[in-house]
Amino acid sequence: MDRLISLLHIYVSYIKIFEASLVEKYKLDDIPYNLAGKKFPKNGSLKIDNEFIEYRYHGRGCTLLWNKVKIIFKVDAASENKIIITPLSWDVFLETYMVQFPEKKYSNMNDCILEHFESIGIFTKRQTKNSSDFNVNEVWISSFNK
Repeated sequence: MDRLISLLHIYVSYIKIFEASLVEKYKLDDIPYNLAGKKFPKNGSLKIDNEFIEYRYHGRGCTLLWNKVKIIFKVDAASENKIIITPLSWDVFLETYMVQFPEKKYSNMNDCILEHFESIGIFTKRQTKNSSDFNVNEVWISSFNK
């Protein structure tokens, strides 16, 4: 389970680095999701640490392509815990990130894994158990970075 928590941290770190880079480059005064298409292009590429990250804001979220790793996330703009992960977005991330670790396959356990993350406080409690949207707990993100 520790490996999966580390993978989740990597997933979230990609998002946090990307958003911080957008804020810095475009001098944003709000979260990037709220300003996509207004203060910067909804689709494009952004240079981060000598790599070009492709991005596309859409519907309720964004898709990143970062060195062949695909990160899909939704945004809950009204919540303190803005990053939303779904079983599908987690699966896509694992499939593209785990290419370098072919012996590790978790996708058949995604729902259980995400529900476990919720039960230990990595995700905030969902409003309804039927929802497949899991908000990543900002308190966990902060504590993981210490």
